[in-house]
Amino acid sequence: MSTVESGSRNMNTEDLVDVATILEVAVGELFNDVSTSSARVPKSVREFLAELDTHLPVEMPVYLQRDMAKSPPAPIDYQYASSTSGNKIFGKYHPLANVGSMSVMVVEKYYDSPKLDPTDLITFTRTLVPVHDPHPRATDRVLIKLNEPYDGLHVHPGLIKAGGEVETMISGRDQVVFEGHEFEILGVLIMRRTLYRASTLRNWIQRQYGIGRHRRL
Repeated sequence: MSTVESGSRNMNTEDLVDVATILEVAVGELFNDVSTSSARVPKSVREFLAELDTHLPVEMPVYLQRDMAKSPPAPIDYQYASSTSGNKIFGKYHPLANVGSMSVMVVEKYYDSPKLDPTDLITFTRTLVPVHDPHPRATDRVLIKLNEPYDGLHVHPGLIKAGGEVETMISGRDQVVFEGHEFEILGVLIMRRTLYRASTLRNWIQRQYGIGRHRRL
């Protein structure tokens, strides 16, 4: 259950049957919003599809960092999040109510600013306006697309500063600041997760052979 709740794996039909068996209920009873009564007037196909749509999970495309400069980028996978009534994970007045605006990127470099490791998954959205704040704790983490590549990549995460410029630092390199005319903002980072398998392998290599970050680089 913890892996399902954390999003590490999805439930399939067999899982639903197992859960229903343990709870001693029919599979249909797991979905309390779906009526199983035959006394009601049958619904049209259009009504049925509209109701089904409200139960669909939120779908977010996953992109590799190296592919983000392509137009349009091709997703390598999809991440799913539980939805609530109306297929919204936020209230209708929340700025993230438009769930279709959320995407995920696989980080492919070590970043000291912001602190990100390879295989981290960062969720970003275009619907939030980044906050330009001189206080580093209040400054938003953003994803930018550069006009010219930096360290082999056009797309990098960074911290937006009070003047609108964005700073970032790749591990082992000096901090770099990009001026507003050098990039476009792709979105604001709202969540950081770990790509579990790759991170487990990364930690195992370090424990087993003492190979740390710099040797892997």
